[in-house]
Amino acid sequence: MASLKEQHEANSLERVVGSLSSFSQQIDPMPHFIASSTCLGGGLYAHYAGKSRFGLLSGVLGASYLYAGQLIGSYNSKKYDVALGYNLATVTSAVLTAASVPLIFRSHDFFFSVMAGVGAVSLLANGNKSMQLHAQTSSDRPA
Repeated sequence: MASLKEQHEANSLERVVGSLSSFSQQIDPMPHFIASSTCLGGGLYAHYAGKSRFGLLSGVLGASYLYAGQLIGSYNSKKYDVALGYNLATVTSAVLTAASVPLIFRSHDFFFSVMAGVGAVSLLANGNKSMQLHAQTSSDRPA
């Protein structure tokens, strides 16, 4: 049985993620377009700073965020398209975070901290929304 402190910490995390998801849902797909422009701008910065591999990856991730935002924001899109958009954004966020964190310690460049922060916040919000959509979909299926 979990202690009272562990339950309180779990409830706090759920509240933070829930409020982040609620806020994100009200302004979707704008956060995906912001993340896209951050990645594309970061890709240009990385390219001109001599970090061409991360610049290329950042550009690809920016295009991925842009497509995810388009899937989520389409007014005539089906529930499947919206779920696909959140899934794509979740995977993109995980890749961005995983690629940025080691570079923070290796290069001590503030740029990688920004990119990891964008990826981590996006990973929390998109992962939570993706899980919510999958839970709704699985509960809608006949037994």
